[in-house]
Amino acid sequence: MMLNKFAINVGCSVQVVHLRARLESAVSSSRDRAVPLERALHMIRALIDCDAMEDIATVRHLPDLLHDTSEIGDKLCKIGDSIVHKMVAWTKKLPFIMEIPMEIHSKLLMEKWHEISVLTTAAYQAMHGKHAHAPPSADHEQDFMQEVNANLRTLQSCLTSLMGRPITLEQLRLDVGLVVEKMTQITCVFRRIQLRMEEYVCLKVYILLNQEVELEGIQDRYVQVLRSYLEHAAPHHPGRLQELFARIPEIQAAANLLLESKMFYVPFVLNSAEIR
Repeated sequence: MMLNKFAINVGCSVQVVHLRARLESAVSSSRDRAVPLERALHMIRALIDCDAMEDIATVRHLPDLLHDTSEIGDKLCKIGDSIVHKMVAWTKKLPFIMEIPMEIHSKLLMEKWHEISVLTTAAYQAMHGKHAHAPPSADHEQDFMQEVNANLRTLQSCLTSLMGRPITLEQLRLDVGLVVEKMTQITCVFRRIQLRMEEYVCLKVYILLNQEVELEGIQDRYVQVLRSYLEHAAPHHPGRLQELFARIPEIQAAANLLLESKMFYVPFVLNSAEIR
């Protein structure tokens, strides 16, 4: 376990350096190739129209699964199949999909699904969860721990129903406590900075295309689009673009922990529990 955590930390550090270099390059070059605001808004609207955020971030049939008497493995397969189906449908609707070579398209979600999952579920929780419109508190640490504990209790209730046997909080903390903490931390940051839908869809595209050299042109295009949008929507916050992209290494670290835990369904169940 310690070796795995070390590898994740080292990998995250490498990602931060790589991301910072790519972002600096994209932002500096975009100054010479700025996207007109009207064009940027049109391109962002196309991303929003194909996103289906709530459908991807939640498990709509969770109430049925909680009362289903079939084996837990079958239930988890249903959740997994649903997530995969919705993510594949999303990629097929992306406005630039025809620009992506087939051999790259087929591996994009295989390599990035966990990062897309973390971003989508955390953003959904920040924008639409029960704390979405709560006034900011002076004690961020206390609020954070209360939210982590509430998420663990919600997860305990759902997994007890799903598995048909009691699940203790101690067992949950051991198996997935760190994942819940990292997910909650990202959600809290998104809520604090008041993440917008326009920013979320551009981040999602960036993450999907990240580290694919052949796709850097498309990726840079959407950095320019986001930059143009922010110059209009947040003119008094010149550092917001960097603030948004600084979240990506945190998302990647949480996604790696989610993979390591083998409990991919956790963020989707947490989101779905609120709409039961």
